[in-house]
Amino acid sequence: MTPKIRLLLIDDNHEIIEMLRLGLESYFIIDDAEDGAIALEKINSFKPDIAIVDIKMPHINGFQFIKAIRGDPATADFPLIILTAMPVESSQFEGYASGADYFLTKPVMPSELLEIIPKIVAISQTERLQKYQNFAQKAMEDYTNGN
Repeated sequence: MTPKIRLLLIDDNHEIIEMLRLGLESYFIIDDAEDGAIALEKINSFKPDIAIVDIKMPHINGFQFIKAIRGDPATADFPLIILTAMPVESSQFEGYASGADYFLTKPVMPSELLEIIPKIVAISQTERLQKYQNFAQKAMEDYTNGN
């Protein structure tokens, strides 16, 4: 039997956490954190395989959390999904620029996460690095072309 994926849910909205927990707990081992500061502590003790992180949170927001994870060699290739209610136009670019692997907007169905989570966990360090390099190259081209 394949071990269950360990999932860390990071959101200051307890209703969102509970909805996701109810929809996903049969498939994953789940822990949660109400902000990025608590989540950074839980990374070391819970040892998740992936995190789903909101953007707007107190103390350390989602972007800051992702940058902290990507800035630490021990967690630099840790799989991260942003799940936010913020408008895509204002947050998707910054989410990918900070190092998110995937970007989703609320509300999201647990069935969608069941499909996406294993794919994101399976991304290799090399694939993740290539994805970031492609993103940076496209962003530079867009900037140069005035887009």
